[in-house]
Formats: sequence, C-alpha cells, structure tokens
Amino acid sequence: MRAEGATGPEGCERDLRTARRAAKALRARVASLARRQCLAPADRVARLDAEVAELARRTRALFKSRFCARK
Repeated sequence: MRAEGATGPEGCERDLRTARRAAKALRARVASLARRQCLAPADRVARLDAEVAELARRTRALFKSRFCARK
C-alpha cells in the first residue's frame, strides 16, 4: 500500500524492497518457530506457514513485475 502511494518510482521501489525483506524475514521467523516447536497446534502451524509463503511469493512477484515503473 505504501508503494502505491509513493511520490515517485524510486520511493515505490524502496517501499517494495522493504516489504519484500519483511516478508522474507517473517517467513524465516515462522519456519524457525515451527522447527523449535514453539507454535501449536500442528494444523495451525501448517496454515500459517502456507500463508506466509504465499505472502513472500506475492511480494516477490510484485517487486519483479516492474510495478513501480508503470506509475
């Protein structure tokens, strides 16, 4: 959402890059917690992991789509 409201392509790309890093970090954090069995129950962990993976995938696709160049 912040990238869409950016005043220029540079700000847009910076915001998307930040979102991409945050999604990757969240995915790593959830994976770490799952490995250490800090999250329960298992079905919730699987759903959360799938959602976080989808978020990371979509953020990466948006970043690579040249969304900011089209503005």
